[in-house]
Amino acid sequence: MRPLFILFLCLTLSVPLDSFAQNSRQEVMWYGYFLTVPLSEKWFNVTEIQERHLIRPFQQSQFLVRTRFHRSWSENWDTSVGFSTFFHHRESPSVNDDFNWPEARPHVDATFKTKFSSIGLEHRIRGEARFYQRLTPKEELEEGFFFRGFRYRYRFQINIPLKKSLQAKLSNEFMAMSGGTTGVVVYDQNRLIGDLVYSISPYLQLELGYIFLHQQVRPGEFLRQDILKINLRHQLQKRK
Repeated sequence: MRPLFILFLCLTLSVPLDSFAQNSRQEVMWYGYFLTVPLSEKWFNVTEIQERHLIRPFQQSQFLVRTRFHRSWSENWDTSVGFSTFFHHRESPSVNDDFNWPEARPHVDATFKTKFSSIGLEHRIRGEARFYQRLTPKEELEEGFFFRGFRYRYRFQINIPLKKSLQAKLSNEFMAMSGGTTGVVVYDQNRLIGDLVYSISPYLQLELGYIFLHQQVRPGEFLRQDILKINLRHQLQKRK
């Protein structure tokens, strides 16, 4: 029960108290495909493709491609460096057609894994630099990117085996921003996540989950999202 108690504390302490702030709420779906490719005994690559869209109204929210190269240092430690390309769907009042706002996002992270009996615990720290394509005063895309800021992410996760081919994952991820147009360190968002992972085979997993996302849009204004996600995780076999 100790890991679950730790998770409860993390969830309780990380969500900001914003009872008197202005809030908006959305329902969202995320679809993802994750491909893991072993490169050597210690190196592997993970590439993911995700489509995210609002449910009401039914329209695209984001599309992203992220790839990262991992280095395993031991059974407990793992680090990676990667790059993401995001396309944020926006409705602009200044133009007739909707458009996607590109974002480039390099990152580095480190993950520490340990176990208590059969329950696995993970701590991941990730740092991202966020660059958005420049916009004209009429919100049309122009050449070049500007530096939005750094984002710092900490995720605590519990992996609980339920049956031979079924696993539950509970996690909490907290994010903050600084630098660029952001300025000093500010709260960005918090994600509370619950997943069920079914192993179709040793190399193929189906993941169904729910995310409660709480994000600060601007000072005193927050966005809450109820997110349903479906991921397919595919791992290639190691070369003999």
